[in-house]
Amino acid sequence: MHATVRRWNGSSKLIDEMARRADEVERVLSSSPGFVAYHAVRSGDTLISITICQDKAGTDESTRLAGEWVRANLPADAVAGLTPEIIDGEAFINFGSPQRMGSSAVR
Repeated sequence: MHATVRRWNGSSKLIDEMARRADEVERVLSSSPGFVAYHAVRSGDTLISITICQDKAGTDESTRLAGEWVRANLPADAVAGLTPEIIDGEAFINFGSPQRMGSSAVR
């Protein structure tokens, strides 16, 4: 599997728009070939997103789709200077909780 981490500094408007249109963001990014998972993390006005796909072609496509979505859905003044730092590589350890993430129920 392959992972891409994007760090968008000064991205409050982007974060707000993504939260407002979360279903659309999910549809767009999950259309990447070999899509496995996506996480968005807010740290103040910084957005950190993590995309995992079966291979680099999938994460490369997710990066293209993410940039296209940002340019299409934010005003030009909000996009100006909004360039993510991108780190990618092979995901070599993967695990998660057997419970659904975000569930408050204890099983």
